[in-house]
Amino acid sequence: MSVHLASGNKKHRGHDLLVTAVDDFTIQSPNGQHICLVFEPMRDPLWLFKRRLSAGRITPSTLPLFKLYIRCMLHGLDYLHTDRHVIHTDLKLDNILMAFEHPSVIKRFIKSQSVSPMPRKNIGGDAIYLSHNDFGDLQEEYLQNIVPKIADFGLAQRGDGGVPLLHPIQPNHCHAPEVLLGTSWSYSADIWNFGIMLWDLLSGRELFLGRPANSPNIKEYSAAHHLAEMISLIGPVPTVLLQRQRDMRHWCWEPHIPNAKGDMCNNATDYFGGPFFDDHGKFMYGPLIPFNRQLRKEVPDCIVHEDVERFLKFLKRMLCWLPEERATARELAKDPWLALDSDN
Repeated sequence: MSVHLASGNKKHRGHDLLVTAVDDFTIQSPNGQHICLVFEPMRDPLWLFKRRLSAGRITPSTLPLFKLYIRCMLHGLDYLHTDRHVIHTDLKLDNILMAFEHPSVIKRFIKSQSVSPMPRKNIGGDAIYLSHNDFGDLQEEYLQNIVPKIADFGLAQRGDGGVPLLHPIQPNHCHAPEVLLGTSWSYSADIWNFGIMLWDLLSGRELFLGRPANSPNIKEYSAAHHLAEMISLIGPVPTVLLQRQRDMRHWCWEPHIPNAKGDMCNNATDYFGGPFFDDHGKFMYGPLIPFNRQLRKEVPDCIVHEDVERFLKFLKRMLCWLPEERATARELAKDPWLALDSDN
């Protein structure tokens, strides 16, 4: 997958915005040959970078910088989808890594190792280092050199195989409607996922909890609660999507995989604890719908009042029930909400 991602059109502006292996080697392990991938060093995951740069919250003054990062991520996603025909399936703030602002940061870190070495263990003459992501304060004079890159393609899926993709993907709170309902998903599932990740980034909280909001002791994910939240925030489920679900009931995935309860499943209804709609299209868990929730009431604090409408229009281009109604990454990168004064 890494070789495939790196071998595309180098002139595409998203080509260099993916973290792909620059080399590989093998070592002997108790289970035989183990392949090791070599990547360029990266500074922070995006959530930690936000904490370092803006004390954990984005403000109206730092939002323009993060808009640039959002555009970069969309260029990378466009390259992934249109040039490489790959669906990431696991977009989250952990999987967006920030580049180093200057080589001196790494040199400073290496020099510090002579004074305070990081934890390591030696096996057969090889040093194995503990994972590390603290490289000191940002050098703000070089901030313009920092770009976000999409990483971790271990769960990525080719989207040009010609067969329906049905198996469960995405972090729980990021599940797209078609994933929960068991209809075929494709590139636009990443777009839904990107919208949820964007909300996480800007607001510092999850848009969908997948559990009762007023019951903090309940930690288990519930697809029924998740769908109820979707209905509250983006409206009723379109009839065409429910018909699509009924038409695809006979499709199953192989091999069977365990759900959260440990039951082996080969379809979305069993995996997520459905069914959720009756044969007439009525949601079977109506009392779970939090009718008091509205997107407009929950807009992130970094969005100033006069920009709320543009932001909501941008968000709603991603959070659509029907996959075919979502904008592409390329279209989103040109959205008016991402425009900056410097673009004029």
